[in-house]
Amino acid sequence: MKRILGMLSMLALLSVCSAGTAAAQIDSYIEMLRSDVKAARQEIADAALDLPDDKATVFWPVYRKYLLELDQWGDKRVALIKDYAAVYDSMTDAKAKELANRALTNMESRVKLLKKYYKEFSKVLGASDAARLIQVESAVNNVIDLQIASELPLIEKGSYTAPAK
Repeated sequence: MKRILGMLSMLALLSVCSAGTAAAQIDSYIEMLRSDVKAARQEIADAALDLPDDKATVFWPVYRKYLLELDQWGDKRVALIKDYAAVYDSMTDAKAKELANRALTNMESRVKLLKKYYKEFSKVLGASDAARLIQVESAVNNVIDLQIASELPLIEKGSYTAPAK
């Protein structure tokens, strides 16, 4: 998990570097990070659930499907971070508004994904184990979110002028 956190830090730092050289490095780190995060998520889920073989056989295909959809969500998040990095030095109020709205939509879509898969997980695990898995997924997501947020610089104070009355 420490390696994952280190790679998240690197992703965030590279995201605010010059676009040309860093772009290939960012994409490379993203792929390594995804692989490590998937493996860590599966290990954590396995340890938290400790499923008997009959449940595990049914659960893991559903979980892998969830991870594929989570990757699609992650693609949008990475695009948002890259877009933020590209305009960081020339941020306008309009772009800040667009980025904030995209970020909020992205957050909502991850919650919808968890809700969707809670239903699927409940079918194969039962409600209690599915709830435990959602707790684990939320904890992992929170650690990742915190690491990324701690490395991304805040938007500089803008030159917002209130509309005339």
